[in-house]
Amino acid sequence: MLFRPVWDFLVSAISERTSAAVAACEPPGAYTAVLLREAGPRRCFVLQKRIRPGKLYYGRIAMFGGHRDGDETPEECAIREVAEETGIRLEVDELARVAAVKTFDNRGDVEIGHLFFVDNFDPKRLNRRQISGEGKLVRLSAGELRRNYHKFTPVTSMALLLFFEYQELKEGA
Repeated sequence: MLFRPVWDFLVSAISERTSAAVAACEPPGAYTAVLLREAGPRRCFVLQKRIRPGKLYYGRIAMFGGHRDGDETPEECAIREVAEETGIRLEVDELARVAAVKTFDNRGDVEIGHLFFVDNFDPKRLNRRQISGEGKLVRLSAGELRRNYHKFTPVTSMALLLFFEYQELKEGA
């Protein structure tokens, strides 16, 4: 496999879709992150450069997402966050939930993160007037990822590696 050492480390984080009942048992600070890739000839990844000074990972390139509100499921959170940050209205069946990852927040507390992939979405669905003030839209082809790798947040780096492993597994099935 292309990223064997990373895959071996991450394989324990890969999970099947879980029910809302399982998600409801998770810590209240749980979050979602969504990696988007466009349909079309370039198949760009759509990400955001974090532009709020003083925020965690300011100036770095990140996925879309955020913390769950109230009793939201991870899927509901992913759909809401992507809509708020990009204007894209996703459907649940567009989301591929690929991992639940334990991470630390900026206070050192453990959080559960849910990672989703959305592949082959129509880039015309982006509403540039609804891009949030949290980030500046960044579109990178697969070839441009390597040049920008040092600019990614740690979770975004992990998600991109996992994405290519996920694609390789799907193609081999």
